[in-house]
Amino acid sequence: HVNSIIPIFSESTISQMIQNYYNIPEQRSQSKWAAVNIILALATLLPSSPSSSLDLGSGDGKAAKYVNNVQTALPAIITREESLLGLQVMLGLVIISHTMKDSRPAVVLIGTAVRLAHRLRLHTNNTLETLSEDEVVQRHRVFWITYLFDKDISLRHQRLLFSQTLILAWTFRLNTLQTMRE
Repeated sequence: HVNSIIPIFSESTISQMIQNYYNIPEQRSQSKWAAVNIILALATLLPSSPSSSLDLGSGDGKAAKYVNNVQTALPAIITREESLLGLQVMLGLVIISHTMKDSRPAVVLIGTAVRLAHRLRLHTNNTLETLSEDEVVQRHRVFWITYLFDKDISLRHQRLLFSQTLILAWTFRLNTLQTMRE
C-alpha cells in the first residue's frame, strides 16, 4: 500500500532504504531499524476498509511488538540521529498514539516531533538547493504533516500549539520571498 493520505514516507526513498537495510547490513542505523518497524506497525494496523480505523487496543501482538521496537530506538533518534527519517518515525508513532483510546502519549510525541522538525530547519529553505526534488517534497510534506498533527492534538487535548514558531517562520519566509519578487 502507498499512503497517499498522510505520506510521511516517500515510496521510492523507503523502498531503497529497506532494500539497503537488508542487502547492506553495515549501513544499518537506529533510525533505519526504527523506520522499518514503524512501517510494519502502520501496515499491520492499516484498516482493511475505509470505514475502519487504526486500533492498537485490539490486542494485535505484532503491531505492539513493532511499536516496542521503535520505542527502544527513540533515545538515539531524539538525541543522536537528527534526521528526516527520525522525524518520520516520530510521526508514525504520533499517528499510532493519536488513534488509541488513551491518546495522551501523542501530546508528548508531537511536541518532540515539532522540536525535531525545528532542529532540522524544515521551516527554512537554506539547505534545499543541495537536495533532490524527492527530498524537497518529503521535507515539505513532513513539515505540514507535523503541523497538522500538532494542531489537531492541541485542539483535542486543549494544549498550546508546539509548532507556532515554525509556522511564524514559514510565514515570514513566504512574505520575504514575495517581497523579493516584487
